[in-house]
Amino acid sequence: MKIRQPQLEALVRARVASSDELLSRYLSARFPQNFPTPEEAAAIVRQARARAERYGVVRDDDLATFLDLSVLYGDRFDLADWACDVLSCDRLHGPDKMAILRDRVRSSGVAL
Repeated sequence: MKIRQPQLEALVRARVASSDELLSRYLSARFPQNFPTPEEAAAIVRQARARAERYGVVRDDDLATFLDLSVLYGDRFDLADWACDVLSCDRLHGPDKMAILRDRVRSSGVAL
C-alpha cells in the first residue's frame, strides 16, 4: 500500500485540526477567565502552534506548555531572554527545550 502526497497531507491536516481542538479545550479549562470557551481559545492555539513549530516544538504536551507560557508571560514570551536562548538553540530538540523552560519557570516559583 502506498500513501500518496495528497492523502498524507489530508492526514496531517486532520491530525492538526484534532490536536488544535483538544488544545483549545485545554486552554479554555486551564484559563477560563481568559478563554471562556474553546472557540475563543482557538485563535491563540493556531498562533502559538505556528510560533512553536519554528522552534521544533510540535508534541501536544509541549504545545500545551507553550500555550501556558504564552498566557502567563505574554504571547511573545518566546522573544524574552530567558526563553529565547533555549528556544533558538539548534542543538536541542523541542521536548528538551520545553523541559528546560518548565524547569526555569518552576525554579522561579511559578507552578505549571
